[in-house]
Amino acid sequence: MNVSGTWFTVFMTSSPFSRRAQLRALDSIVGRLETSEKRRRAEDAAQLKVLAEAVEMATAQDSAALKNEHSSLAYRAVRSEIACALNMSEQSVERRMSHAYELIQHYFITYMALREGEISLAHTE
Repeated sequence: MNVSGTWFTVFMTSSPFSRRAQLRALDSIVGRLETSEKRRRAEDAAQLKVLAEAVEMATAQDSAALKNEHSSLAYRAVRSEIACALNMSEQSVERRMSHAYELIQHYFITYMALREGEISLAHTE
C-alpha cells in the first residue's frame, strides 16, 4: 500500500516522525485495517452460511414452508432460538435468515465475493 498526497503534507508533517517513518506507520495502519475488514467480511459470509443452513434445516420437512416461512412451526422455533442466541429481535433474525438463504441460493457469486472479502455485507443487501 502506498499512502501519500496533499492531505498527508497538510496533516502529517507536523509530527516528530520523519516523513518516511510517517508513511511506514500509516501504511501499517491501513494494512492492518484492510486485513481486519477482510476477516470481518469472511466472518459475515460464514454467519450467512449458517443462517441459510438453519432455513434449510427448518424447512426440510415442509416444502411449502419455503414459500410461506411464517406458517412453519419448525421455522419459527429455529428463528426464535437464533434470536435468543444472537440477542436480537425475531424480526431482525427473520430478515437475516431470508437474506442469507436468498443470497446463497440465488446470488452465489455475490456470496463468494463477500466470502473472499471483495465486497462488504452491505453490498449484498
